[in-house]
Amino acid sequence: MLWALDETALDLFARRPVRGFLTGLSFLDAPAGRTQRTSAGSSKPSAKSSDGYHPRQVVELCGAADTPKMEILLHVVAAFLTRSMDGSDDQHATERVFLFDHEYEASAPRLLELVASRLKTKASDDDDTPEAAAERWKTVAQQAMERVMVCHCRDTFHWLATLNHIHFQLLEAASARKRSRLESNGCSRLAIMRQLRSNACLGCDSDAAGI
Repeated sequence: MLWALDETALDLFARRPVRGFLTGLSFLDAPAGRTQRTSAGSSKPSAKSSDGYHPRQVVELCGAADTPKMEILLHVVAAFLTRSMDGSDDQHATERVFLFDHEYEASAPRLLELVASRLKTKASDDDDTPEAAAERWKTVAQQAMERVMVCHCRDTFHWLATLNHIHFQLLEAASARKRSRLESNGCSRLAIMRQLRSNACLGCDSDAAGI
């Protein structure tokens, strides 16, 4: 990537190549990615890595009072939590979700059910009985839900303070991961500190989603 003369480091960070995120809900994914025609003539979101939602994008769900907006959000959360999981374990997944639920509408059992259902479609269960497979999916889904932080804010000031706290949490997590990668590559601590200082303010963790 070339650094344009009129852009800041934050601008460069924002336009870096990233893997798009698709929710699996066609009415949400269609505006964010190219669609392709199926054999039945209907359209569905394409699976290109560049398609989908990228960091720093904001999506607003609008609808009447009886629109199941929280149910939609829980589907999005489940899709994000499981996008890098193969259905067998939670060891390599790094996605984190911060769910602001000021009206206490989110249901943990429902989210667990959605995550387990998505894992079921990804896993290979040739060697498991249905009971054993269901128990394994539930265990892995519970591990995935540990990467969800639910926030209940009393007012606007509490919400802003929470956002600020999360922002610095993500910066520290990104710096720790970068330090670990550099140390594993044999870099000296001085080189690590210089490189971290030059990149510390580029932005938040791209593997986190704010909803």
